[in-house]
Amino acid sequence: MTFKLATLFGGRKRLKKASMILAGTLTLAACTSLVPIDLIDNNALKKNTLNNTKYDKPIGPEKPGMHQAMMRMSGGQYSDTLVKQANQQFKRQQMRHKLVQKSLQTRGVTAATQFAVPQWQLRGPTNFKGRVTAVVANPNNPNTVYVGAALGGVWKSTNGGANFTQIFDGAGSPSIGALALDPNNANTIYVGTGESNPGGGSVTHLGDGLWRSTDAGQTWQHLGLDNSLRIGSVVVNPNNSNEIFVAAVGSLFTASTQTRGVFRSLDGGQTWHQVLTGANGFTGAIDVQMDPQNSNRLYAVLWEHFRAPDNRDYSGTGSGVWRSEDGGNNWSQLSNGLPAKGYKYGRIGIAVAPSDPSRVYAAYSGEDGGFSGFYRSDNYGSSWTKTNGSYNCSTFCWWFGELTVNPTDKNNVFGHAISLNSSTNGGNSFSTYSKGFHADQHAMWFSPNGNTVYEGNDGGIYRSTNGGGSYTHLPLPISQFYAIEVDPSNHNKLLGGLQDNGSGYTTNGSTWNNLNGGDGFTVLVDNTRTDCIYSESQNGNIYTTCGGRVNISGRKPWHTQMMFDESDNRTVYYGSQYLFRTTRNGSSISSPVKVSNTDFSNGPYSGSFSSSYGTISSIHIPKSGNGNTLYLGTDDGNVWVSRNRGEGWAQIDSQLPNRWVTRVTGDPKNDAIAYVSFSGFRNGESAANLYRTDNYGQSWTNISNGLPNSPVSDILIDPTYSATLYASNDYGVYVSYNTGASWQILGSGLPVTLASDLKIVEEGSELILHAGTYGRAIYSIRLNDVQRGGDGTTTPTEPVLENGVTQNVPNLSSKASTYFKFEVPEGMTDVKVTTSGSNGDLDLYVRKGVKPTLDVFDCSSTSGTSNESCSPGNSAGLYYVQAYAWSPFTNATITLSYSEDTGNTGGLVNHQWTDVPASGSKANIEYYVDVPPGTNSLVFRTQGNSGDADLYVKFGAKATTSVFDCKSTSSTSSETCSMSNIQSGRYHVTVHAWNAISGTQVKVDVD
Repeated sequence: MTFKLATLFGGRKRLKKASMILAGTLTLAACTSLVPIDLIDNNALKKNTLNNTKYDKPIGPEKPGMHQAMMRMSGGQYSDTLVKQANQQFKRQQMRHKLVQKSLQTRGVTAATQFAVPQWQLRGPTNFKGRVTAVVANPNNPNTVYVGAALGGVWKSTNGGANFTQIFDGAGSPSIGALALDPNNANTIYVGTGESNPGGGSVTHLGDGLWRSTDAGQTWQHLGLDNSLRIGSVVVNPNNSNEIFVAAVGSLFTASTQTRGVFRSLDGGQTWHQVLTGANGFTGAIDVQMDPQNSNRLYAVLWEHFRAPDNRDYSGTGSGVWRSEDGGNNWSQLSNGLPAKGYKYGRIGIAVAPSDPSRVYAAYSGEDGGFSGFYRSDNYGSSWTKTNGSYNCSTFCWWFGELTVNPTDKNNVFGHAISLNSSTNGGNSFSTYSKGFHADQHAMWFSPNGNTVYEGNDGGIYRSTNGGGSYTHLPLPISQFYAIEVDPSNHNKLLGGLQDNGSGYTTNGSTWNNLNGGDGFTVLVDNTRTDCIYSESQNGNIYTTCGGRVNISGRKPWHTQMMFDESDNRTVYYGSQYLFRTTRNGSSISSPVKVSNTDFSNGPYSGSFSSSYGTISSIHIPKSGNGNTLYLGTDDGNVWVSRNRGEGWAQIDSQLPNRWVTRVTGDPKNDAIAYVSFSGFRNGESAANLYRTDNYGQSWTNISNGLPNSPVSDILIDPTYSATLYASNDYGVYVSYNTGASWQILGSGLPVTLASDLKIVEEGSELILHAGTYGRAIYSIRLNDVQRGGDGTTTPTEPVLENGVTQNVPNLSSKASTYFKFEVPEGMTDVKVTTSGSNGDLDLYVRKGVKPTLDVFDCSSTSGTSNESCSPGNSAGLYYVQAYAWSPFTNATITLSYSEDTGNTGGLVNHQWTDVPASGSKANIEYYVDVPPGTNSLVFRTQGNSGDADLYVKFGAKATTSVFDCKSTSSTSSETCSMSNIQSGRYHVTVHAWNAISGTQVKVDVD
């Protein structure tokens, strides 16, 4: 048996490597797929028990119990203790592998192919856009180029970008802050991990120090500075390759003077010394540059800034420009002509002209994040002149800030902002450098002769071979998905929302079709009308393809939550600090109705995010609750449940951490079961914090044991095997086969980056799990029955019944069952399932949205024969049918039937008056309403000013003046009809004009 050590990293605390992935033989690979891997200190976890108070700190250890020996691909410093720990873990995995094999044999599963490690496959978009944060090329051969992505690792091309290969997987953090080549050896590459750009509404991710490759990216060595977390730049002395300088930005969330500033190594990265420290714990170095003709002269930019869940301050008195004249031993802050010391400044960009190092440029931003001033020095920074040059970076200069000087022209300087800006007169004026670039510029590299230029931004990487005359876009699969969706009618159609690249879809994995621009977020596809798509951009801008814009009020977060009622996709919920609901009626969508006046958060807040914090951060309406059960969580740590469609709420988080709720998910088969995950990322914490309840939140169990210390981004329950859970985080995707008692990595081939959103599609007995990553596009994995937690004998998905088509029911022995399913389109009436047979006793149970049981159903028929008929109502959606053998039967058939309801004007919205068109005598104006199970009161009303309107109501069929379940026929237009023996399903309402009517309204109250 052969194996190799690789690394798994992630975790928003610092994206540390978390585990040893074993590869080699099929047997060992099966072990890694099916056996839990120890990722954290289990003893430490056991010490954290719940009590009756709400936690201010996360559950779980602050630092993962990870083995440093597993963090090194090559050349690492292995202590005896660390090697011993790694060997012990390997032996534990071998033992668990044997136990799993024995367990599988006990279950009778013998086909080895069913144990094979499932493989993740890239689904695209492969040629779309994502954020590039760093770029560097071989100065002697610019066709060899290295590109660093925000959370997509490092990519290499040897043909000028025609093709790229990922070279950093299995090494360090995929969050890239800086790239550099050794000036003396272009095969030696340095990678500074941790994106230095801090993010606006969202947040960027952290790194694990400095890495080096001496063979052009084939193998990697970790050089320390783990706690730097974000690296802004790396400089290697051209006269001494062992002398390296690193600008360490440090944590965005927690203060420390020891882990940020300028660091220097004199022995090729073996040891490091802090040579420039900021004024306080939130002041780090965003840039360090060296005079190309005098390696003793260095410039550094310090930047004071921090972030919290409800606040940010991206400026401070610690910001400024420093210089050293003795190789970094001593530093002084530059001020002669620069803005005065002691004032709050934001991010500062700096650049030294390669053709004349006495020319130095600096661009300042102010306390408000806007452009403040452009400065030039012609004496190595000893004195400065403020120019008249300026360019637009709105109020977020902290998102860019870099300056680049043309190597052949000291007067040609580029300022990175929303657009790339160019000055040809030494910064006296700037003009937009319009070359078809995507917005938000972050990185630029020139070849020494100025002919080849690479430009990186939020749209990827661009290349010019004619000195910037024209550029070609070089796509990479580094798209950053906030959320994804799968079209239920076409599983090849993947949709999602992307950072700074809008919401859209792909059907082939390459081309991308936009639905809206800006930053894209949640996308929803109605499963009964798939041309109806809901999409979203930042700060609560919600669009639909079937009803125009949806506008909600209140505080709107960067990513406003939007979620279907899974039992009825026509109903969509939205969150600010309040919860809203709309209903689709045909091609129109009702105006949002506030479900409750409850502010579900602890807000309002007074910090920088006062208009977007203290909001709902997750919503779920599981289909098992039939629209009655709603779960939601907030960004300030509250978790709520309603069991009556939002009429009343209970707060259920007293035993849970006081942290940002990343996801709340209800079980698709039992709405009393729910899962909730929390993130302490914005508090500088990293625990997984995943919890389960089986009693609507009255008590909770921590099921984080076995997950790495990284906030869980999403949690899904297998639709067939309720004990099988899928969880995603910064490490990838994990699976539990025992309701969260233990966890293991799911499959292989998924690059390690933040898996932000998961979606499930069932095809027969197989499940396709899609992972939307925040940096590497969309990946999918196909899982067979065994890989889902079954024993390999699960029958394929239930046969589909079609309207008017008779099918055979398999012969069944006593007490056995078989299942069917069918879809009811919107607007159908008289939905009915009928069975007939020549002998035996077959019973019939039907339920919408979830399989029925003998105790839980929407309708049943249980006579002593095989001739049954069951009408579950006319609500559009997916239904399941259980054919149950009370006694053995043979030769039974089953038929679905329904009729199109062409007369309905539209659906009624609960508790909302709807205008009835003015009509002449004897006119019938028809409506409907879908009533969920558990409804206790159902009342229909009309009111009006002119004429006599009568009211007729019928369940399951059109109401007429002669066929009805309830009627009200006074001589006015104010009628009331209260239903008894309420059923779940569609009720039809007819407003009958006894004489001409106008100004009439109709309403339903469902409680």
